[in-house]
Amino acid sequence: MRRRLILVIVSTVISALTVAAIATFVGIRRDAVNRSQANLTTYATNLVDSGGANDLEILTSFKQALGLESATVRTFPRPDVSPSSPEAINGLIAALTYEKPTGHPLDAGGIPQAVAQRIGPRELQLLTDGKQLTGTTGNRAYVAVRSSTDNGEVQALVLVTDIAGDARQAVRVIVLAAAAALLFAVIAAAIVARRLARPLVAATGAYQRIAAGDLSVRVGDRDRASQRNDEIGELMRSLDIMAEALDRAQKQEQQFLLSVSHDLRTPLTSIRGFAEAISEGTAPDQQRAAAIIASEARRLERLVGDLLTLARLEAQRFSLDSKRTDLTDLVADTADGFLPQAERHGLALELDAEDDIWAVIDPERMAQVVANLIDNAMKFARSRVTVSIRRATGGDAVILQIADDGPGIATEDLPHIFERLFTSDRMPTRKIGTGLGLAIVRELLELMSATIETTTSPAGTTFSIRLPSQLVGTT
Repeated sequence: MRRRLILVIVSTVISALTVAAIATFVGIRRDAVNRSQANLTTYATNLVDSGGANDLEILTSFKQALGLESATVRTFPRPDVSPSSPEAINGLIAALTYEKPTGHPLDAGGIPQAVAQRIGPRELQLLTDGKQLTGTTGNRAYVAVRSSTDNGEVQALVLVTDIAGDARQAVRVIVLAAAAALLFAVIAAAIVARRLARPLVAATGAYQRIAAGDLSVRVGDRDRASQRNDEIGELMRSLDIMAEALDRAQKQEQQFLLSVSHDLRTPLTSIRGFAEAISEGTAPDQQRAAAIIASEARRLERLVGDLLTLARLEAQRFSLDSKRTDLTDLVADTADGFLPQAERHGLALELDAEDDIWAVIDPERMAQVVANLIDNAMKFARSRVTVSIRRATGGDAVILQIADDGPGIATEDLPHIFERLFTSDRMPTRKIGTGLGLAIVRELLELMSATIETTTSPAGTTFSIRLPSQLVGTT
């Protein structure tokens, strides 16, 4: 990965340098052309005005001093005297080239053919009119200035310079600058790639360890990248949060399995023991033994039912059979079913219910919600469990409350008590129910569009169910 990052960064830098070098070279060359043409025009004008254009020694010295390719005076036929026929033009070109010098006494280097081909009848007319000719061809810049006109001929000073030297110098500067920039880019890319790749490699290793089952791994303990305030730091922190959540879920699942295993094993042991005693005729009270077997069987049935309910809720294959139901009777009947159990454990089960409270709900599932909450309250109650149902102020909702006088719920446990598989560290006063009730309660109430709130203190805990106005009615 680090190699790929370096390659991407360096490739990007090379591309940027190439574009910048081309643009810089084009700009430098254009500037060199403009500067050369301006200088040549100034030199030619000064030579003509000072009379130096008529002195071969001056021209030669001038050419050498300025490093010109050629500085020569050439005589051209006037375009209004000499016809501009192809033969005349060809003869004119031949007269200007290195290959066939005219032998003019004022010739300090012949005119290159590429320049000569740019001076035709139209350009001669401009010279005759006193205009200056400037232009470029290849790596050469040239200027032609009329020095005199005599009868049918035009004398002109032609200066030619090679601008390739400036271009070569520009190329050297650009290459050196690009090499330095590329070296810096490689070093910077290596540093950046290492800085980016190191936390990602650490994250990859952590993911692999998590996938292998090691949920104790934490990237933040070993890599400072988790302290960064960018996307990489967010990734590292998210990875640690995920590992912590998975670790917590695994521990909760293990605790849940241990709890369910215990809940299954205990009634099965009782059923098996009393069944063997009855079959062997050693049970002192067969009727009592049969009653215990039936009670433990119902406990098993309840546990299996809760597990199936959770599975159906998880698979979203749960449906409600809502109908208009007398909530007062439903709550009273459910609470009455717990009276023998409450008496056996020395608890007072109190009911405070208003008459004629109706709601459009699934009565079986609502009874399951109330039963699970009473189950939970009886686990922790010291002496009393209170069940109440009443209309809210204004009559637009119904409040159902189940309260106990137990030790309350720890602050750190309170946000998790309705989570599946969650097991609190507090120990119940007595073992009643399956331990799955609160998770089922919350999900059933969500399906029925009802809400539940919990208030707790060292003096006890109260679960309050609120059935909204759209579910509630009266006779």
